[in-house]
Amino acid sequence: MGRREWRRNPDSEKRERRYRLRDQSEWVEIAVPDLRIIDDTLFEAARDEIERRKRPATTSSTVGSKRAKHLLSGLIRCGCCGANYTISGKDYYRCAGQKERVTCGNRVSVRKEPLEAATLAVLQEHLLTENHVRLFIEEFEHEMQRLGRQDAGMEHAAQHRLKQVTTELDNLYQNLLAGIASPVLRAMIAEREAEKERLAAQRVAQLPGNRS
Repeated sequence: MGRREWRRNPDSEKRERRYRLRDQSEWVEIAVPDLRIIDDTLFEAARDEIERRKRPATTSSTVGSKRAKHLLSGLIRCGCCGANYTISGKDYYRCAGQKERVTCGNRVSVRKEPLEAATLAVLQEHLLTENHVRLFIEEFEHEMQRLGRQDAGMEHAAQHRLKQVTTELDNLYQNLLAGIASPVLRAMIAEREAEKERLAAQRVAQLPGNRS
């Protein structure tokens, strides 16, 4: 009640449908319980249910949790329709086109454990060769060199920033000694000191003897 202020037309002095919305502090609120659609008990129960559904699922809840991935999930294709072979029941792979959509006539199911064991045996035989081992060593060395260059760049940047922070602190201390002891100045000093400590700790952690 009282949310709107009606205005008259200055030319005709007639009360027309021209109004402005009043500030909320000017509103007059009147309780009219007879016009409620539902009672307080039902309203509170509905609100509690809405809040309960908003809460994230706990770690023990299975709702929304991802199914466990199997070794060959998404890697086996049906030779008849090209659909994926997916887990059927507990121990078998089966054509998803036949199982879920009934669009394929392939009813062959394959035991999971023998198929996965055979696949791993083939991979072991064909991947653990002299050439593949050499390629692995080369790629590993290249990656270690890249990570070393990345660490060196980060260390250089940290050293540069540490010098900047030290210079800024020196200037701030000079202002403090000159009698400019404002709250802003003290806050800036505290911030730079914390950053300096963090950068110094980061440099110590990057030393060869301290790296994990």
